[in-house]
Amino acid sequence: MPIFVTAFVFLLLLPAIAFADVDVDKANALLKEGKSFEALKIVSPCLDADATDKLSNLEDCLYYGEKIAEIAVYNLDTQYQNIADNNKENELANLFKPYKDLGIEPKWEKPLRDVRIYYDHDFFKRLSTLYPESKYKGEVEYLFIRLDAHYTKWEQWNRKLEKLVRDYPNDSFIVKAKFDLALNYDNLWAFTHPKYDLSFFDEPERFPKNNKKSEEYKQKALKLYKEILNTQDRRSLDKWEIRDVEKRVADIPKGIFNKRIHILSGYH
Repeated sequence: MPIFVTAFVFLLLLPAIAFADVDVDKANALLKEGKSFEALKIVSPCLDADATDKLSNLEDCLYYGEKIAEIAVYNLDTQYQNIADNNKENELANLFKPYKDLGIEPKWEKPLRDVRIYYDHDFFKRLSTLYPESKYKGEVEYLFIRLDAHYTKWEQWNRKLEKLVRDYPNDSFIVKAKFDLALNYDNLWAFTHPKYDLSFFDEPERFPKNNKKSEEYKQKALKLYKEILNTQDRRSLDKWEIRDVEKRVADIPKGIFNKRIHILSGYH
């Protein structure tokens, strides 16, 4: 074959070689089969520094990689607890090595016993950096809102959730954001109610008693819970969360406070 023909054929093939696809569908199929680590191996190349020059579906890969990594790292918990129960902290390095080899850094805190490992959202962090205007931007923003949530800045937390609900009203994840916001207002109703005992909390001044504000928070919580129940796509909520919403819609008009404390995120 003449040299110029060979070069032409090479140029035709080059885009296919340079811009391959990660088989996200296969990874998701493996995840459904309970093979989370095998699925993680498929999407892990998306975390490589040079992935932007190699992968044509990098944005989608990073999105689904986040879902897969959350489950894969969560599934480490049983092995982790076994090591903790047997005081074999030195085995943690071996346990985490296969994940670190894929670019995932499982995290844990001391003391070792009774502390669960967690995933540090490597895929979504990279997605946010590479695609600040991603089609998945709203869900990525929601993740960072959750990570930043803390009782000392609950007003800012609520404002961010409210803005998210306004900006992405039709996204499937938004029901989860509404649930968070409803739980916060539900707690605020109780905490600011004159009859609610807040003696367990060291900083009651953060939630001063106020009948008018308490009623306002109550109505906001009830409205959000009802909106959730009237939403057809509730896949972002677990079944127990939907049951919780149904119970609150029934209990709030009866004046029954929520036993679940949500707004005190970060309080020890």
